[in-house]
Amino acid sequence: MKNVQLYKNIANIVLFQVGWWLCVLGGNSIALLYTSTFLLIHFYYFVTDYRELWLILLLALVGVAIDTALIKQGLMSSPSGMPEIWMICLWPLFASTLMHSLKWLAKKPMLAAACGSVAGPASYWAGISFSEVSWSMSPLFALLVLALIWMLLLPSIFLLVDEKN
Repeated sequence: MKNVQLYKNIANIVLFQVGWWLCVLGGNSIALLYTSTFLLIHFYYFVTDYRELWLILLLALVGVAIDTALIKQGLMSSPSGMPEIWMICLWPLFASTLMHSLKWLAKKPMLAAACGSVAGPASYWAGISFSEVSWSMSPLFALLVLALIWMLLLPSIFLLVDEKN
């Protein structure tokens, strides 16, 4: 049983990483196709508690709100003036890792904060480097804002995940 869970966690993080690259490099159509397919597979093979659906939906909404605020406040810009579809698709893909491959962070809020403050901004930096989205102001300032957001967001999400388990 433990090996099965390990393999599922490895598959979960690998499929997330594949999705991240496809969303960023493939654009909106590929992002929608992959994310839809991924979520169907995820719900069939990984989800054991229907509440995970609500977690994924909630985090997708929070993520869209965060990205919209970042664009509207002038930290970054996109051609549409709103988060691109591929950006929106990244949020449910990320949320799918929280109760699986990233679950080990749930009981470690300080480590989650540290990981969030580094990995969150790094993901934005890489995504912006490979897409039509750009920094609207100093990248250093934007990355510091993102570090603060993710330092607070990731441990907060795990509080929610922990309540669900």
